[in-house]
Amino acid sequence: MATYQTRRRVRLTPLGWLVCGALALLVVIGLVLAAKAASDRWFGAPAGPGGGTEAGTEAASEPQAEAGDHPDAAIVVTYQVAAAGPVEVGLAEFAGEAQAIFNDPSGWLSAGVGFDRVAEGGDFTLWLATPDQMSGFNPDCSPDYSCRVGPDVIINQERWLRGALPGALDSISLGEYRTMAVNHEVGHWLGHDHSTCPGPDQPAPLMMQQSKGLDGCLPNIYPLPEERTAPALGLG
Repeated sequence: MATYQTRRRVRLTPLGWLVCGALALLVVIGLVLAAKAASDRWFGAPAGPGGGTEAGTEAASEPQAEAGDHPDAAIVVTYQVAAAGPVEVGLAEFAGEAQAIFNDPSGWLSAGVGFDRVAEGGDFTLWLATPDQMSGFNPDCSPDYSCRVGPDVIINQERWLRGALPGALDSISLGEYRTMAVNHEVGHWLGHDHSTCPGPDQPAPLMMQQSKGLDGCLPNIYPLPEERTAPALGLG
């Protein structure tokens, strides 16, 4: 005679249903986080405030704090370095070159301003940004140039890598262009507006938009004697 086993139905208590639901939710959250991590790894982290990337995107090359070389500076300001967009240049490399520009006695140090790089909480942020991120700081920021918006000094990576657009500044080196770009945009943060050419064959003011034309002036990458002030800091 055949025999049969009777199967008993297992009925969960309310507590059991709650535990099962919690476990299912944890599994879903884990899958979402794993997918996000994979997306960030392949496509970059999402943009943060001002168009910048969230902290940690450049962790492998994040620059450390560095005191500047400014023994006689009347005022020392601090800045931090950040990236906006999937930059090709390591931030440590970019930060080191920027600090060398700030340490140059012919730069804003000649106005009595010293610069120290900090990990966070600086007086301003020096950004390296891809062209598509420029308008995220302000709609007036062009994808073709660098820009300054409030406490954000934004260096366009395209210009950092390739120098000025063909034309007025073809005669200067890439290193000279980088020096001019950093000094010019920081000059805005220090309180300077744009200037114009004072006359043919004279050095262009640093705060002139030299990339767009020299109007007879000669290229210049440092503040002129009359520009060696920092109105926003009360120097000059």
